[in-house]
Amino acid sequence: MMFAAHGLAVFCYLVGAAAGSASRRLPGLAAAVPWLLGVGILAQGFAFFEFHKQVPPIPLESFSASLSLIGALFAASYLLSLGVIRIRGIGPWVATAALFFTLVADLGLRFLPTQVGRTSAGAWPHA
Repeated sequence: MMFAAHGLAVFCYLVGAAAGSASRRLPGLAAAVPWLLGVGILAQGFAFFEFHKQVPPIPLESFSASLSLIGALFAASYLLSLGVIRIRGIGPWVATAALFFTLVADLGLRFLPTQVGRTSAGAWPHA
């Protein structure tokens, strides 16, 4: 489920970046970018939930997990700032940055070893 949720987030960010870029020709598409970012953030939140339920737990030093979190927080900070400040045309840039971080993280998570050598230090205390 984690990879499916991450894939959905990548897809939402990709479509958001494309819709934002195409909004110069079709202005109605610009309104879809925040919605696509929101759906991507929700999908990524579900992926985080599934990610931390894994046994053995993924170490906190995982570079891929950090990149995924950066991508989600980048998009979330943009959505939270929409109520305070409006900067026209920045949505596609945010979607592209979130896409980059999440895609690289998704590819890295797919190649993460299934067995973690250290399970006590640097891991979430759940299980």
